[in-house]
Amino acid sequence: MTSKERILTAAELGRPDRVPMDFNANPATGKRLMADLGVDILDPIQVSAAEMDPVRIKAEYGSRICLHGSIDTQYVLPQGSPQQVAENIRKMIDILGPAGGFILAPCHVLQTDVPTGNVGAMYQTGHEYGVYNAKK
Repeated sequence: MTSKERILTAAELGRPDRVPMDFNANPATGKRLMADLGVDILDPIQVSAAEMDPVRIKAEYGSRICLHGSIDTQYVLPQGSPQQVAENIRKMIDILGPAGGFILAPCHVLQTDVPTGNVGAMYQTGHEYGVYNAKK
């Protein structure tokens, strides 16, 4: 079943609260899904994918739906240093966090190539920096 078929099926059943999207969040498709189908969570936010600019996504969808993900599992987590991971975490919180509606998480499942220190840096930074004023 394609993402579109899952979304349409969920909408028909009245349960489109979280629908994984395995296509680019382009404006035409995204606005239709959010407005017409009542999707509540955009998952995943994969910033390394085409058309997944977090600034644009926050501006276009952030006031209407929850944004989930954004921590890169292809480059930042497996190849970055703990300091680079922490910097990326703070950057994504700064971009996607204002006014609430952001769930800090890896964009996909963590693979075995992610160093334990980077996993620790992700959680520690999220815990220390991730508390924000949702009313901003």
